[in-house]
Amino acid sequence: MDGQVFRAAVDEYPAMGGNRVVLTGIVGEPLVDPDVLDRIRYCRSRAGIDRVDMVTNCILLDRVGVEAFVRSGVTSVSVSTTAPDEDMYLRVYRSRQYRRMHANLLELLQVNERLGRPLRINVSLRIDRPWAEVARLEAMKEIRRLADSVEPNAYYDNWGGRIRQRDLSGTMRLRPPWLMPLRRLEPCRLLYDGIVVLCDGSIVMCGCRDLNADSELGLGRLGELSLAQAYSGAALRALRGRWLTGKGIPRICRDCTAYSPRTYLMLQENAQAFARGDVC
Repeated sequence: MDGQVFRAAVDEYPAMGGNRVVLTGIVGEPLVDPDVLDRIRYCRSRAGIDRVDMVTNCILLDRVGVEAFVRSGVTSVSVSTTAPDEDMYLRVYRSRQYRRMHANLLELLQVNERLGRPLRINVSLRIDRPWAEVARLEAMKEIRRLADSVEPNAYYDNWGGRIRQRDLSGTMRLRPPWLMPLRRLEPCRLLYDGIVVLCDGSIVMCGCRDLNADSELGLGRLGELSLAQAYSGAALRALRGRWLTGKGIPRICRDCTAYSPRTYLMLQENAQAFARGDVC
C-alpha cells in the first residue's frame, strides 16, 4: 500500500471512533511489506488507536526481526500454521518452509515470554489429524505453554467455491451451511463490523471475499471520499436496507460460507460491555 494512502486511512480512522487496526489483507502475508514495523509504529502513534493486530504465517519473521517485531507496538498476532509436523505442513500448506516457520514461531513465543508478554499470540492450527492426537505431540508442549491460545480449526471455508472437499486432506472438512437459513433474515456482521481499505485505496465492507473491490460491497476510493463518508453514506445504507427488507442480497454473499449474522455481532458487543461493567 502506498504510504500516503496508508497514512490517510490511519489518520481518519480514530475520528470515527475506531481504535483497532488490522494489518492483514483479504489474502496475503503482512510481513512481506518491508515497512511493516514502521506502519505498526505509525498506527500506535495516533491518538485513539490502542490495538494493532495481524494474521501471519511466520515464514518471514526472521527477516523482520523477532524482537523488533515484539517491541514494535503490535498488540495481537494470530499465527496460521499446522501442528509441529513437517509432513502435515507440506500437505496442508503445499509449502516447504516448515523449518523456517517453526523456528520463527518458537522464537516469537520465547522472546514474547522473556519481554513479559507484551503481545497476545494465538496459534491457529490447520490440521488434518484429530486434535486429540495433535495435542499429545511432544513438540506441542512448548507451543501450548507459551501461546495465549491454541485453536484448532474444525471446518474450512470454500472461498466462494474456489475450495472443494477434494482439495482438503485427512480430517479437514468444508464448513457446513448451518447458518444459510439466517441469511434471508439477517445481514452479515461484516456490513457493520469495521471498514476495509485495500492497497489501492479502495474501500470495501468485506475483509473476507471482495479481493478486487469489484462487487456490490465496494464503496469508493479513499481520496474521493473519506472513511466516515463511506461508512455513513447512502451506498452502505442502501446495501444494508436491501438486505434487511429482502430486496437483494449481494451476489458475492449468496453462497459465502463465512457468513455470520449481524445478531452475533450484537451479542458479542453486549458480552464485552458486561465484561467491562458498562451495562448493569
